[in-house]
Amino acid sequence: MTRSPLLLLVALGLAAEEPARTTTTPAPAEEEIVLTPVRRTPPKPPGDNLVNGSASFSVGYDTNILQQSPDDLEATDAKGVATSLDVQLGVRVLSGDLGRVSIGGSAGYDSYAAEPSANLLRYGGNIATAFKAGPVDPGAVLSFSRYILETDAVANATSFNPYAAIVGRRQVGIIGLSTQYLDYLQNPDSSGTIYDVSYRHWLLWEENVISRRLEISLRAAAFRSVEQANDYTSFTPGLGLLWRFGDDPTWGTIDTALRATWEQRDFRDLDTEGEEQRMLGVRASADAWITGWMTAGPFIAATRRTSTQDYAEFERVQVGLKTSATW
Repeated sequence: MTRSPLLLLVALGLAAEEPARTTTTPAPAEEEIVLTPVRRTPPKPPGDNLVNGSASFSVGYDTNILQQSPDDLEATDAKGVATSLDVQLGVRVLSGDLGRVSIGGSAGYDSYAAEPSANLLRYGGNIATAFKAGPVDPGAVLSFSRYILETDAVANATSFNPYAAIVGRRQVGIIGLSTQYLDYLQNPDSSGTIYDVSYRHWLLWEENVISRRLEISLRAAAFRSVEQANDYTSFTPGLGLLWRFGDDPTWGTIDTALRATWEQRDFRDLDTEGEEQRMLGVRASADAWITGWMTAGPFIAATRRTSTQDYAEFERVQVGLKTSATW
């Protein structure tokens, strides 16, 4: 089996997917979901303006950066200060009663003082469509991202994510599909495509208010690569609770969030019985509104993965402070 010269990008906290045994998985584009009912949300939610954007900066401590080299699949167990900066910008090019079309770009940089070779730059662009069709709000996002590790371009990711949001006064259901092609520039045999289907259900505590809700999610995915031994299937249920203390995004209002996911991942191996992984992830945060467009607060995330292969097992805790601005 070919060993990838890339780092575990997900282990660095950069992706929604945990990586395959010998490959990395860049993060797919986040869906831009537009809901029809008017809700008590920030006065300038993303997409309401002709030009909109967001920026966030975080600093914290990482107990396990999890770098892997081409010749050693064991993690280095490096720990230390981690910082992250992300910027997004969008422009609405078409808009009407039925919906809108927008284009956007994003860039981010993650720095690890204890493991400079893990510093990662990522940038890309997207085209997003969102429509309003009675109780159903369909849309789609087409995106491209490039990942540069230290000074080397290591991967490109191209994603297409259609979705449909079924909106009610006390609940919202979001059906999503995704196809993401991963091109590993230094290891073409590990390149491949992730296919997944997901469903998220929001139970609203109050009618037409999404800032206080319970989230239930299910996701099924399959990765098919050039080197078939990297292929896997996964199943991921999740549970979350979001609660706003206060009614409006002004000084004194605090948004809290608690989310947990459990993933079962099974690898296909042509020569052996294959590998099985189980991963539990929990994240909590509290964001205090400083103004109507800026928040700041602490976060903590803990991850534990077990596997039938010892090298793939790890435990990790990330804790820090994050500030975000939206306009």
